[in-house]
This record gives sequence, C-alpha cells and structure tokens, in this order.
Amino acid sequence: MNLIEINGLYKCYNFKEKPRIYAVHNVSLTVKKGEVLGLVGESGCGKSTLGKMLLKLEQPSQGRIIFKQQDITDYSFKQMRQIRNSMQMVFQGTANAFNPYFTVRQIISEPLNNYSQESEEEKKKKIVAMLERVGLNHTYLTRYSHEMSGGQRQRVGIARALILNPEFIVCDEAVSSIDYALKNQILTLLSELKRQFGLTYLFISHDISAVNKLCDRVVVMYLGNVVEIIPSINDNVCHPYTKALLAATMAPDPQKRGKNRVLLREGEALKIPEKGCVFQNRCLDVQKVCETEQPALVSQNNEHYTACHFCH
Repeated sequence: MNLIEINGLYKCYNFKEKPRIYAVHNVSLTVKKGEVLGLVGESGCGKSTLGKMLLKLEQPSQGRIIFKQQDITDYSFKQMRQIRNSMQMVFQGTANAFNPYFTVRQIISEPLNNYSQESEEEKKKKIVAMLERVGLNHTYLTRYSHEMSGGQRQRVGIARALILNPEFIVCDEAVSSIDYALKNQILTLLSELKRQFGLTYLFISHDISAVNKLCDRVVVMYLGNVVEIIPSINDNVCHPYTKALLAATMAPDPQKRGKNRVLLREGEALKIPEKGCVFQNRCLDVQKVCETEQPALVSQNNEHYTACHFCH
C-alpha cells in the first residue's frame, strides 16, 4: 500500500521569468507504507525541496501530492492542521533547528502545545518517555541546545518529530553533522523506532553508507530530476550519474581507493540544458539523441527505473 504518491511535481522559484529554473522538475514516485525510501544526489539537486513539498512546507508549482489516498496539494493551512500530526520532519543542521532560548522540554513541547489538550504533567511524562526512547533522560529537560553535542541535539530533533506519533517522517540529512560512531547509533535508533512505531521514512542524505544501511529503495536526483530508482544501493545501477555518485564514495579499504572511479566531463557542470537529457553536459557517454530528447523514467526490472536512452 502506498502512503504517499506524487505525480508530475514541479517547483519553480522564478515562475514569472524566463528561462524558468526548476528546483524540482516533473517528479513522480511513491512511498510505500512502512518502507524507508532513500533520496540521494549532490547539494542543490532538489532533495530538501522535494521533502518539504511532501509535507506541504513548500507549495508545489505544479503536480499533485496524495497522502493516504487524499489529494492534499491544495489543502489550506487549516486543512493541513488536521493531518499535520501524521507527518513530521527531522531538519537538517541541528545547531540551527531549535530556538536557542528554548529548553529541551520547550522544544519537544511545541508540537504537543499545538495539537494536544493534555495537562502539563501528562505532557512532561510523555516527553520524558520519548527522551528515554531516543537514548536520553529527564536530566536533559532543562538543557539548551548549545549545552548539547551534535548527536544529542539530533536525538532531541528525532524526539520532537516522534512526540505526536506520526506515520511519515522526512529525515533531512539526519546524520550529516555527527561523527562516525554517533552516526551508527542514530541509524540504529531510527531503525529501531521504525519497527516500534511502524514508521515510514523519506531519508535524504549525501552519505551512501548510511543509505545502504537504512533504506529499502533509493531515488537518485540530478538537477531536480529523478534519474534512477533502484531497489537497493547494492543493485546493478545503470545510469551514468548514479555510477559516478557511487564511485565518488570513499571505500573503507585504503588499497581500493582510486580504483574503478568514474570521472565526469568538465565544463558547464551545473547548467540545466534547454532540451535533451539533464545529465548531457557531464556524461562521458553522451550521444546526439541525448542532446535533443529527454529520456523518460522507464522500468528495467524489479522496481528498477532509469531515465537514460542507453539503459535497457
């Protein structure tokens, strides 16, 4: 069963100007109930914008968003309040995600104050219980964000997202600001919480190893376009951009670093072509057809989709 479906989603910030520049361009995909869908790509490719549009924190320029079989694309602020507790977000950048004048109790209380009629004592019990679930305790209630480490702040962010018992959570670079040991702890925590609460995640990350550990399927974006959807990051990828992205990942074994790396063409790296394949400026295998025809996202096999003229 699909929890979320998006059809032909666009986001343009200069809609009245020409040429229009799209942060998200004609994206259609589904998020299945109970899965962790990974979303990877370079900085500026539209990952965070797409995640915010799914939660209606950004209004799409075009396209439809279906949540639990309801079209929420044109929902007003008042209508979104009725379902907002079902969809939450763990924001990127823990140092800037919280009000610096709020204690941990106030930070996690905000969603409860907006959507719950419980007494202050009941709220405190719920907050302490949630802190314990994310590996903290009641002693953190009076701390401010600057008094915590990056990993502790990340746990508070997860607690805040979970306090309303949502069904869907967008994790935007949830492990980007913490070291390797804490990263594994947070990934394990997210996995355990998913099992406990039956959660569905959209996991946005630059970290291929984190995506490999947590995600069921992976969506690859390039300049606002989905270029490949793969059942697993370990599957046989086809799109040249996905191959380059994986090749840029540092191998754990130092002796294997530098081998089998896929280079990109130099030049107009991030300029969006007026027509044809969005990756043509950097692709090593570009052909004439790539310069004139935009490839459709088509099925290869077993939920594997690619947008490339030469992936069959």
